[in-house]
Amino acid sequence: MAKVTIEGSISPSARLARGERIEVQRTERIDKLIAKGFAVVVDAKTGEPEESPLPEAKKAPAKSASQKAWVDFLTEETDIEVEGKTRDQLADEYDEYLKTHDAPASDES
Repeated sequence: MAKVTIEGSISPSARLARGERIEVQRTERIDKLIAKGFAVVVDAKTGEPEESPLPEAKKAPAKSASQKAWVDFLTEETDIEVEGKTRDQLADEYDEYLKTHDAPASDES
């Protein structure tokens, strides 16, 4: 696998702070960090961060989706605590979350 230098983006992850640079092996995990917008690749020649496409926003489940679908979505896409909550409680918390965060609209189908 090739080595790559990555830098924490404007949306830092728990593993890479904003502006922090590290050289790593390019793995599936690193590609996921880049794809989700948590890291950007640093150009080896210029030392400047490369332009990265915006991560694709994942749509929220329909309000009528299962509780498990809501738990899976919220666990992956937000920091909302999901333990012991019903589907309706999770959907309501997501609605509140949207008031202060940029996120995609739910799929009402």
